[in-house]
Amino acid sequence: MLYLFLDIDGVLRPDSKPNNYVLSNHLLGSLYQVVALTDGNLKIVVTSSWRLVMDRASIAKKLKLPANMVEVMPVLDDENARGGGVIAYMAKVYAEKGETPFMALDDQPDLYEGFWDGVLFPCEPDSGFDDGVLALLKSRLSQKTALFKACASLML
Repeated sequence: MLYLFLDIDGVLRPDSKPNNYVLSNHLLGSLYQVVALTDGNLKIVVTSSWRLVMDRASIAKKLKLPANMVEVMPVLDDENARGGGVIAYMAKVYAEKGETPFMALDDQPDLYEGFWDGVLFPCEPDSGFDDGVLALLKSRLSQKTALFKACASLML
């Protein structure tokens, strides 16, 4: 199982578009390619502020994905420390399931403190999860050993 921490605004909805909770079909297509590459063995954990105004089922419906594939990260004491939230979330997963790979897609890499190379895939806010970011993520997925090492180094 791969855990994908997903911001939405600036990733699946370009910041240049009005904030009307309408996602880009093209950018959703990039997400669906990741679902296909993992044979659906994927858990999407929403880190976006959308989780503050919508429940998990509503977000899954917007993503056009099965509700059991989508989770929401708990609300953080400091919403500007998203990386810390990911680490705390994955600590629970590691305790239950052992080492488990994870990645993050976000247009605000400054919310991730520390060395996230090979785990965090930053998106440009106006272009989102475009073909270039998708190519980088696909490349990393093909290097499973390197991905596990990068994840493990963050969990130390």
